[in-house]
Formats: sequence, structure tokens, C-alpha cells
Amino acid sequence: MSKKQSEREKEKGVWFTAVSHKDDIRDIMKKNCTEFPFYAWIDHVPDKETEESDKHFHTHVVVSTRGSRSVKQVSDVLGVPSQYVQRVKQKRGMLRYLIHLDNPEKLQYNETDVHTNRISTLKTSWTDNSDDDVRRLYRDLQKLQSGLIPPDEFLELHFLEFQKMPFYQKIKTYEIMQKLYAQRLT
Repeated sequence: MSKKQSEREKEKGVWFTAVSHKDDIRDIMKKNCTEFPFYAWIDHVPDKETEESDKHFHTHVVVSTRGSRSVKQVSDVLGVPSQYVQRVKQKRGMLRYLIHLDNPEKLQYNETDVHTNRISTLKTSWTDNSDDDVRRLYRDLQKLQSGLIPPDEFLELHFLEFQKMPFYQKIKTYEIMQKLYAQRLT
């Protein structure tokens, strides 16, 4: 029995991941993942060198679809059997797993090790959203509104948080920055 998808999922698309230890399938996945609106892949090497290290070398691929898709449809586009593909339940966690961000016991990877068409999507997922960050953002937003912090400094400090703001807040913040820039020019 398959889970019924929400209207949001149907409109926004669905996230999938694929992993394989087999060279031929890894190569096909890496080549074909570029057919999706978002893709990211990374090669993971074994955490420890052993006689069986080659068996543990594997590739992770994460893709996002336009609209609703099934595992079978995604596996067909990737060109791999459907047992290598699964639906992602937690997008942020999966994107963080690519570089083992939340797994300090595993080999750590650099963001440059990930091949993607949208690094900003990854960086947004890789940033922590602690309560302190949110409080600092809104405190600086008040400073921005009162002119105590210049717009370019605000964006430099909070670029990633700005990307995560709800649409209406982005527009409001942008209007404040635009007004402040206009005041500086006069």
C-alpha cells in the first residue's frame, strides 16, 4: 500500500536517494542524475582500510523531481534497478549525510566533494538553525529596520537564514533594505 501524497508534494516534487557499491551502477547513477531539477552525488570511501575496502566504496545520489513521481519512475530515469532507489523522508538529514555532518564517527567530507547543480540548496541544509541563530537574526532585523546595521552587512551576516525565510518575510526585509539604500543615496 503506497502512501498518498499531499498536494504540496505533488506540486513541489519528491526527493529520492540512491546508493550503490557496484561500479557500473554508480557510473550510470552519476551520469543520469543530471536529468533531475536538483541532483547531488558523492563517492564515499570506507571509513577504515581493510582487505574488503573495495566492497565498501559506494556512491550516494540525491535527486528532486518536478511533481509527483514513484520510485520506479525515478529508477527508470536514473537507469538503475528500483531496489537502489528509495524515497527520502527527511531531505535535510539526507543532504547533511552526504558529508557526514551529523556523524562525527564517520569519515568527514568537504562540500567540494559533492557534485551538484545547486550548492545553495546543500548549504542551506548544512547550516544549523539553532534558537540562538534565529534570535540573532530577528535582533539584527530590528537593527536593520532602525538603520543601525547597513543592508549589505545584514545580508553578509544572515545570507543563509535569509534564504530560509518565508516568502512574505523576504519581501518585507527586501523592502526595508531597499528603503535604506535609497536613504543612503540621498
